[in-house]
Amino acid sequence: MRYLLLPLLLLSSCAFVLNGRVRAELEDSFTFTSGGVNLIKVETYNGKVELSTSSSSEVECKARFYATGHTLEEAEENVNQMKVVSSIDGDVMTISVPRHARLGTNNVGAALNLTLPEGVAIDINTANGSVETLSAFPSPKVRTSNGSITVTASSGQVNLRTSNGSIHLVSQSTEDIEAKTSNGPIYYSGDSNDFELRTSNGSIRIELPADWKGQGYLDTSNGNIEIKCDGELDCSLSGRTSNGKIRVYGPRLKEFDETDSHLKVDTSNGSVKLHHGTEQ
Repeated sequence: MRYLLLPLLLLSSCAFVLNGRVRAELEDSFTFTSGGVNLIKVETYNGKVELSTSSSSEVECKARFYATGHTLEEAEENVNQMKVVSSIDGDVMTISVPRHARLGTNNVGAALNLTLPEGVAIDINTANGSVETLSAFPSPKVRTSNGSITVTASSGQVNLRTSNGSIHLVSQSTEDIEAKTSNGPIYYSGDSNDFELRTSNGSIRIELPADWKGQGYLDTSNGNIEIKCDGELDCSLSGRTSNGKIRVYGPRLKEFDETDSHLKVDTSNGSVKLHHGTEQ
């Protein structure tokens, strides 16, 4: 284990600086036996979560904790109380960072780098931190705030939600996708037959395959919407915007039919552009 001792500069609160608070950081690692679980839940706070896979049945966790104190000794004492724990209930494993006994979730946190068994689904719940998958996962579900989400999905339903952060999703799944954020852009590339992408104060950009079929809804405010297809889309398009225009570059799209494939777009203070066919 290794300590990194840094002065804490909280620009949003001069009181902490005047009180001379100190930040201590501690690196540690943990190994958990997954026992053939199908879903792994992660619950943490105030730090990035990074996930990858391996052929091992064990879960490897590298943690970087931080905690503060009025003195160096107090900061060290606080960070030494940080840990990662796990539990299994049926086919579900939960990996969590417990709330600090003294600080709760204030001026304390953990960044986690997790290596999980291949094929497990993930359910990530954190706050004030980004989430990134370095491998493809089935049925990813992610909740965070004040952080970005970057996910690759291999199959199953996808549910992503954050605020004050971007969403970047590449999906091989044809099942339902829901991605929502505020104050951040959304990028999506995939073949879902039913997707809903919502943001505010951010753009939405998606890429669809030529044989895409389904229903898609894109909604933003104060942002542009751009749709690209590597072939010719066989669907209809409807939408509305203010202070912007809706333009289709490429072959004429189909007339609206509620029983057929359809893209619906809504934005304000932004334009909508759809490129398909040879118009890329």
